[in-house]
Amino acid sequence: MWFYAVEYQQYGPVPENELRRLYHSRAIPADTLVWKQGMADWVVITRIPELTHLNFTQESFAPPAESSHHPSAKRLQTLWGRYILSLGLAILSVLFWMGYFSFYFLPSTFPEETVDFSTIPPGVLLPMLLSGLLCLGLIVLSVVCHCMLLYNLWKIIPPSIARTTPGKAVGFLFIPLFNLYWIFIAYYVLSKQLNAVSTQKGLPPMLSPEFALVTCILSIIPQLNSIGGILLIILFYQMKKTAIQIIQSDEEWQAYRK
Repeated sequence: MWFYAVEYQQYGPVPENELRRLYHSRAIPADTLVWKQGMADWVVITRIPELTHLNFTQESFAPPAESSHHPSAKRLQTLWGRYILSLGLAILSVLFWMGYFSFYFLPSTFPEETVDFSTIPPGVLLPMLLSGLLCLGLIVLSVVCHCMLLYNLWKIIPPSIARTTPGKAVGFLFIPLFNLYWIFIAYYVLSKQLNAVSTQKGLPPMLSPEFALVTCILSIIPQLNSIGGILLIILFYQMKKTAIQIIQSDEEWQAYRK
């Protein structure tokens, strides 16, 4: 069993395979200090050939995102893919609908009168309505995928230390006004608790609570919520990577104990 230190913070103990994986996946820097029982002092990891040289079997190392076959890791990967796909399609459909609407109803076309939709030819109005319904459906789908991903990220947190339950984390976001407060619990606190679980597993924390805090603040400011939305996608990706690393760490521990 190994201990390691990054930026004066000690982690471990971890199995040798896990420490090797962290090094080769660049989760820890090359100047990381390591130590195990029997060593006189801490040394830089690059001075331990069995930890840094690629002289081990494929089973002992694989990238974290692909190596885990745990159902929870697969579920997170699948939900992330669905979320990005649905969000991308929703954005494209909104842009298409806005472009379609603007093309036919530019202000210069009706400079001094209100648009009378009853006079619009069916060949123009029907595609507009259908594209609007499609746009709405894709937006709802992306929101559903977002909520499912958030729910499963909260499930990674052990109930004994969780600030809230996965159901409340998602459900309370739909309460008007209260959600302006709850967004900080759902995302900012989640980032801190994922880091706490990572530390408990002997892993370096990968998330920046400050980044999560800025994301939440920008998301509730009307003029800046579009920037907050972009940052939220980045935050979600980082949370997903951290959660999968935690799941894989559990598998490494189980393999070691066997």
